Amino acid sequence: MTEGAIDVSWRQAAGPRQTRISRGTFLYVPPALEIGVRSAGRAAGLVLFGGATSPDRVAGAASFNRRAGEPAAANRPPWVARVDELPSDTDYEPPLDMRWGVTERLGGARLLCGARTLNPPRGRIQHHYHEGVEAVIFFLGGSFRIFSGPDRKPADVGPGDVAYIAPGTLHSYCSMEADGMAEEVAFYGGIASKEAATPVFVEEPWPSIRAR
Repeated sequence: MTEGAIDVSWRQAAGPRQTRISRGTFLYVPPALEIGVRSAGRAAGLVLFGGATSPDRVAGAASFNRRAGEPAAANRPPWVARVDELPSDTDYEPPLDMRWGVTERLGGARLLCGARTLNPPRGRIQHHYHEGVEAVIFFLGGSFRIFSGPDRKPADVGPGDVAYIAPGTLHSYCSMEADGMAEEVAFYGGIASKEAATPVFVEEPWPSIRAR
């Protein structure tokens, strides 16, 4: 969730269940689990469907997402994780502060994993790629500059922008903020652990930079 709050309801063998999630919360819904969502006022969030490659496949995503022979997860409850309660990971892509909220270990995801990320003022991650793994980055707060390809083509992005990184594509980015943290959420598709998306760096870590 990026704004406001929603009430999420679902049914299990023990009966109906409901929980409220608010800004700064990850919600992972297992395949085949039917849920109801009701807004508690104005609310906004980011939605990603693991394994569904186009909108017309979302309706069938519950069966599409399951591994062959894997039973439906109708009796598994949704996974809810507050970002401020998740451990900080500053080793994965320094200098980023990443809070992994959905993985195979956290929530039982199969075809995606994701983290909320804070980038310090002028912080820049070195050029890298993820072998065989695609990524989607949702920019939530602050201004960023993305560098893509071997020639490091720049592009400026900010809140509301989305970047798709194809498997094996060289990329890096930096915060253009002089003060305060820049915020984004990154999801990796087709895998369910951060280890499966380990970045391959092609240069040494960058020092802080000045906006040009």
